Amino acid sequence: MAEVSLGNTANARGLFHAATQHIIQSNTGILFLITIDNSNSKIIKFKKSSDGGATWDADWTTALTTTYGNSNLSIYHDTSDDSILLAFLNTWDNNSSFSKGTFSEGTWTFSEPVIVLSYGGQAVSITKDASGNIWMGSSYSPSQVYVKYSTDGGANWTSAGSNTPINSYANSGACMYPIGSYAAYFTNVEYLNQVAYAVWNGAGWDGTVTVVQNITSPSGTREFNFGAAVISATNIWCAAMTSSGIKVFHYTGSWDAGTLISDNAADESPSIVIISGKPVVVFRHYDGTYYQISYCKYNGASWDARVDLTTGTNTQNSPTSTVITGGMGVARLQGTSAPYTVYFENIPLGDAPFLPKTMMVG
Repeated sequence: MAEVSLGNTANARGLFHAATQHIIQSNTGILFLITIDNSNSKIIKFKKSSDGGATWDADWTTALTTTYGNSNLSIYHDTSDDSILLAFLNTWDNNSSFSKGTFSEGTWTFSEPVIVLSYGGQAVSITKDASGNIWMGSSYSPSQVYVKYSTDGGANWTSAGSNTPINSYANSGACMYPIGSYAAYFTNVEYLNQVAYAVWNGAGWDGTVTVVQNITSPSGTREFNFGAAVISATNIWCAAMTSSGIKVFHYTGSWDAGTLISDNAADESPSIVIISGKPVVVFRHYDGTYYQISYCKYNGASWDARVDLTTGTNTQNSPTSTVITGGMGVARLQGTSAPYTVYFENIPLGDAPFLPKTMMVG
């Protein structure tokens, strides 16, 4: 399917983020692109498509108006009842809030937002495990990853780790993923330039494991330099920006040394989706003059050659991807400054969708 323009936006960071996801496909097949409003960051809005992304609503629809402005969204699509779990970070005091949305008669209705993480944080993330527990995580400046979970659908929240420092260095957010009846997080340990990973064991966090050494960052924006996807407790993928290019690491009981899938040290913003049981990495590729949007697909034994979704003289930004029926949906921003143009493309790569529980951003 050819790419489709969804119009303009001024809010680049609030739209896409490599660790979260802003495109979802409902159980009835409707696609939604959810973002923060261009001029009023208190407004969370959406556009929808009922034909696989070929056409979209002409106008954005307000889904939720919050008390304060927001800088970051994380979305989890709960297929059990076709709802979305929404976490957002406000810009006034850096509190992270939760709200649940249900779609009916053309619009989303959200529950009253509840502050879950009342700490200065970055890159809030939300997920749900196999037992129905909801997990939210962020970082607490300067040196803690902070996570809470809810066993009753978001009405009450329990601290995971009692705010104990996970390590003694600053972290850029916590990207949450379900593993069975618990959860895991990935985070960028800023001062060590590493991506770290830890799993909740029911009573505390198992020892933090370094997945990637010597990670690099685009323009000092550390939240945009890695992405991950969890298939099972022994099948986990992580893609990161390194000094050689985008490198993909695989966990099958231990982390491997990684495979380089791109050829430019300036390549950035990787995100991962799982299609037919295999990872596809979407990232921002530097062609020597302009940034393009590209992807690489794992064929079960090795990585296929890079495929460029864009070419030409327009700079592309912040790709976000998701699994949709028949393949992969990719949205991106085009331009060097606001207003950016939002584009969507449906890429046929597989059959029935496998939905990685990583509701962000690339």
